[in-house]
Amino acid sequence: MNDRVKSVVVFAAGVALFSAAPVSPAHAQEADKGVELVVTFGQGSAADVIARILAQAAEKYLGEPVRVSNRVADTGAEGYRYVKDAKPDGRAIVWNSAALLTLYHQGKLDFDYKSFAPVARVTVDTLSLVAAPDAEWKDLRAFVEYARKNPGAKVGHEGPGTFAHLVAASLENAAGIKLTHVQTGATPATLQAMSEKKIDVSSQAIAGIAGPAREGKVRILGVSGEARSPSFPDAATFKEQGVPMAMDIWRGLGAPKGTPPARIAKLEAAFEQASQDASFVEASKKYGFAIRYMKSADFAKLMDEQDRMLSGVLEKVGLKTR
Repeated sequence: MNDRVKSVVVFAAGVALFSAAPVSPAHAQEADKGVELVVTFGQGSAADVIARILAQAAEKYLGEPVRVSNRVADTGAEGYRYVKDAKPDGRAIVWNSAALLTLYHQGKLDFDYKSFAPVARVTVDTLSLVAAPDAEWKDLRAFVEYARKNPGAKVGHEGPGTFAHLVAASLENAAGIKLTHVQTGATPATLQAMSEKKIDVSSQAIAGIAGPAREGKVRILGVSGEARSPSFPDAATFKEQGVPMAMDIWRGLGAPKGTPPARIAKLEAAFEQASQDASFVEASKKYGFAIRYMKSADFAKLMDEQDRMLSGVLEKVGLKTR
């Protein structure tokens, strides 16, 4: 395992060691039950790294253990099914994202986002196109020029239906290039594939590659958001480099439909405090994601809007089946 992979894996493992901080005796009976925070992406991925830091902070305010589990089968559909079918008591919650919407429209889920009670949106993260530091292209413009001359250039990502895949597919469509999509799994495996020259570039959330990027072990060619990442202000957006597209990814929390409003309110309040905790704020600076807390009711409205938007994106790139 090379250094760039170690930097992500060691961090995720270190966070996991502290995912069950003790709670006060006053909360002992309730804390015995605890909360399972289900992540639908693999260990070491951006989603996993952020969730583990958030879970550790949330324990202080919820008064219960918050343990993270990774359920990644079927491109994360396993995790959504698991939480949907859980007892609606708020003891199992999912670290959800736009993947919940895209999996449904691609026919990989037979239920949609309305099967969950929204708890809160927590973060917004931009994605990036990255390359090895010794790659011949220095920015997105150069890579697009290369891809036009070399149809079939390989782009790695977490797999079909993931937001990283959609960003890569949208880039392909917007730039008028033809890429070969390679499912390389979570961030550590993708970086390994890049180091072994099995792929040319990779679509990655900024939070997943922030460490390696700062260490000069991967080069950010461009970012997919409406604005530049505050953590990497020198990395121009796709739009600034002549590719007319912009896509950001949000991450939030969902509970099984039917979870009592009082329990939703308790989770909402605890995770809002956790999002303002010094440890999480520091992590946002280190890993390049933005904290954009949104309460339950507003989060529900956002998902309505995003569902319509992503349905259109999937149709445009030929991935929509329902």
